[in-house]
Amino acid sequence: MPRRSLTDPSVPLVAVLPASPVDGQQVDYLADAANGVIWRLRYRAASASTYKWEYVGGAPLFAFNDGSNTFSTINTWLVVSGVACNVTLPLTGDYDISLGARMTTQGASAGVQFGFGLGAVDPIDSDSVWGFNVNAGGARPIDSVSKHRRKSALVAGVVLTGKFKQTIAGTATVSDPWIEARPVRVG
Repeated sequence: MPRRSLTDPSVPLVAVLPASPVDGQQVDYLADAANGVIWRLRYRAASASTYKWEYVGGAPLFAFNDGSNTFSTINTWLVVSGVACNVTLPLTGDYDISLGARMTTQGASAGVQFGFGLGAVDPIDSDSVWGFNVNAGGARPIDSVSKHRRKSALVAGVVLTGKFKQTIAGTATVSDPWIEARPVRVG
């Protein structure tokens, strides 16, 4: 069976999910009008999940900043000036989140992390990418590092906020952070 195009005129384009969906119903959900992001969603009544609208296709929400900055604050998550990177989720549900950045550390055993906070809540270490310099005093460039996580029950309107943390004394230079969010199922 051929795959249906996201431009199929028989599938309605919506900005709000239908209040009384039926099993198998499909919609093209306008996830980000400013960037033309549309998600094809299909309602599956038999799903064991609270979120019955399952993602079928479409582009992810994506934020990228090609800036760069250096900082040395220790053990505090920061939105670093010049490299802000945020994604706002339009629907409540389960999402696949990916993130990455380029990082350089300098100092004896210096370390830096990049993670995503949920609104005002700071990132958690297991959802962050890490970089370390184990060369005493020398600078160590770290190629782009990235991570992928599935997060459940994220709330509509929450902002995935990119934050950095210097974990061990030294300085860190960070650049090119990005965050991507793709729904798994929403409702």
